[in-house]
Amino acid sequence: MTVLCLTLGLVVGGCAGGPSVWEQNLSSGPDAAPAIASQTQVSVRNIPWEQMEQTVVNQLAAAQRNAEAKSQLLRGLAVPGNPAAVRVVGKSEFKTTDKMSTDSVEFHNLARKLGADTVVWSSKVMGKVDKVVQQPVTTMSSPSVSGRPFEANSRSGSLADNRTTYVPVTVKADEVAFVVYYLRTSP
Repeated sequence: MTVLCLTLGLVVGGCAGGPSVWEQNLSSGPDAAPAIASQTQVSVRNIPWEQMEQTVVNQLAAAQRNAEAKSQLLRGLAVPGNPAAVRVVGKSEFKTTDKMSTDSVEFHNLARKLGADTVVWSSKVMGKVDKVVQQPVTTMSSPSVSGRPFEANSRSGSLADNRTTYVPVTVKADEVAFVVYYLRTSP
């Protein structure tokens, strides 16, 4: 398990295009925390999918009900320290064929917006699925000339024309499942 600590001096907020996939699939955690400053360090850790799968099945709902379930959840996420001092502020869970990065601005901004200083995530390729993508198709035409070749000003013609059109094409793509927990480990 590697720990990746990043400090990004970015303004808290989403991108202009709307909420990120991380935010679109967010479930609020049992705890709340105030947003943290944009220059605050967020620790991002990846754990093995099997560890995530075995530990966190339905644990978020159980953690809302009792301290022992929360303690088990945090042990499974390999979060050290006193479970009572850790706040579970959110969880994102989704499948996608898009390339995702836990280094993205949106990912870190969402963590800060939720007040999370630690994020634990895991992913797994679930298999191949059909995905529709836009493929460019370019058509080319040759220049044409018409008229009498030996008479002045009697020729007409057209220039070569290249056109690109985007057409939908179905391709096979890896579908990847993500599970992300947003935690506040500091007071």
